Amino acid sequence: MLALAGKLDPTLKILNCCCKHQGTIGEFVRCNADHYSLGRNDTVNYAFDVSSTLENHRNFTKKNCRALIISGDHYMLNDISDQRDASALHDELDMLKEENDLIFEKRKIVVRKQQLELRSLRSRKEAALRKREKSSRRLWKQSRRLDARSQAADRGPIRSLRL
Repeated sequence: MLALAGKLDPTLKILNCCCKHQGTIGEFVRCNADHYSLGRNDTVNYAFDVSSTLENHRNFTKKNCRALIISGDHYMLNDISDQRDASALHDELDMLKEENDLIFEKRKIVVRKQQLELRSLRSRKEAALRKREKSSRRLWKQSRRLDARSQAADRGPIRSLRL
């Protein structure tokens, strides 16, 4: 394993990242970044602030070259507009959550009101059934009394005839 100053060699990291085995790529050319620390300007071979590598990719594909271009920019947020979009999405998400909470609370109130109305209706129905049962018992008792009286009245004259 290649090691430089106790750190893992970047070429091995690249190999691992690309799922390649050592030896499949003949030679890695390392970029020299010393001129930045020395305060030197960009050269033909090295540029510090590259806005796009699209043209470089086009040049490589025109020449049928295979190249591994590494950029760390994908780790950073690409644009302020992305941050704004993310912020707008978070705001919309918060708004939808609040709206959902309000709808949920309204639904709970409606369900509670329906439950109270149902209880009230049940209690009125039970009271009406009890009243009906009570009056039907009273009517049944009255009809029994009337039947008993009529039977007694019917038997009365017959007894007198028999005697």
